Amino acid sequence: MGTQTAVQPTNREKRSYKVLGLVSLAHAVTHMFSALMPIVYPTVMEQFGFGYAQLGFMVGLGNTLMSLLQGTYAFLMRRVMRRVMRRVLLALSNILLALSLMVMALTGSFAGFFLLNVLARVSTSPQHPVGNSLVAENFGRKLRGTAFAVNFAGGNAGTLLVPALGTLGVAVLGWRGTLLILATFALGTGLLSLTVPEKRNHIPIASCNQGKILAAGRDWVSPLRERNIRLVVLAAAVAAGGRGIGVIMVYVPLYFQQGLRLNSVNYATLFTIMMAGSVIGPLLVGRISDSVGRKRMATITYALSGLATAGLLLAGNRMLYLVPATIFLGLVVYSQSSQIQALLEDVSGKEKRDMAYSVFFTVSYLAGGIWSFALGLVVDKSGFLGAFLLMALSYASGMLALIPVKPAR
Repeated sequence: MGTQTAVQPTNREKRSYKVLGLVSLAHAVTHMFSALMPIVYPTVMEQFGFGYAQLGFMVGLGNTLMSLLQGTYAFLMRRVMRRVMRRVLLALSNILLALSLMVMALTGSFAGFFLLNVLARVSTSPQHPVGNSLVAENFGRKLRGTAFAVNFAGGNAGTLLVPALGTLGVAVLGWRGTLLILATFALGTGLLSLTVPEKRNHIPIASCNQGKILAAGRDWVSPLRERNIRLVVLAAAVAAGGRGIGVIMVYVPLYFQQGLRLNSVNYATLFTIMMAGSVIGPLLVGRISDSVGRKRMATITYALSGLATAGLLLAGNRMLYLVPATIFLGLVVYSQSSQIQALLEDVSGKEKRDMAYSVFFTVSYLAGGIWSFALGLVVDKSGFLGAFLLMALSYASGMLALIPVKPAR
């Protein structure tokens, strides 16, 4: 009887696992969008006649606006969530993404595609701050690294079939029909997100001082007064030049397609392998981090990401070397985000959690938008070699920024 009770999950554990599952599913949809667009871009670039600089600007602008919006969710969760729950924001995120994709599939010009692509990226802005808040609330320090890794890997799991199915879909249905299929799935997931279990009034109303703008601004930047939080945010910002989502997922597939001129079978194979690594890597690294510490694993992951980038370049266009290089890249590059986000929770604590995540995602994604545009310019001017060297430099900078961090034990 005692043994049976020990192995059966409690109602609270069931609730926590349901939250993690539904948040991860919503996360998967945003990653599917990110994974599909690099498959769509070459066809659209040819059809509408734009280059890498315009592509980098479009992706960078979307990421910049998304990052700025992410900074508002801490205030929404502190004030508005007494009446509107976080799951509503999560649901609206996927519903707006679905609508953006539907209209994008009907557009007939680069201007329309540009605006709707930016809107689609902006629509995903609630996912990280709101989703992470829900996950962090349901898992303590002992399992936090694993829970964040599951959420991140769950997002990447949504991209695992996209390279093969997306390539097939674009070939058979065209890019417009493929976008419509993803839009339908995003709409269904958005409606399902409304069932995320959640309690009201989960966050005490901190000193918001009657909503005065200056007081709200001070409240928002208050986490940066903590040295450890400041260093973690800095590390994420400088390493955003090689982040999996928004950079690697955009430029590495384009490198396979247009830099190495691989055929569709080899391209889809490598993209799928990279996405498989993006699921397995965070789970392995997250589990290890619960034993050895998030700071240590985050630092090691940045170092390995630099080596993986060099390995991809050295592999050239030979599949014999590209396959292991791509596996290694997928395993380590996509493990960064879950580690640095879990580390932020370790150094911020419950009281500053939501504001810390708000600042973190705003600054790091704003930096990512700038990086995306800069990398597009570098590809146009110096080719993919220059872009990958810049990515490697960003990893080294992130690793150095983490060294002085002293997380609580």
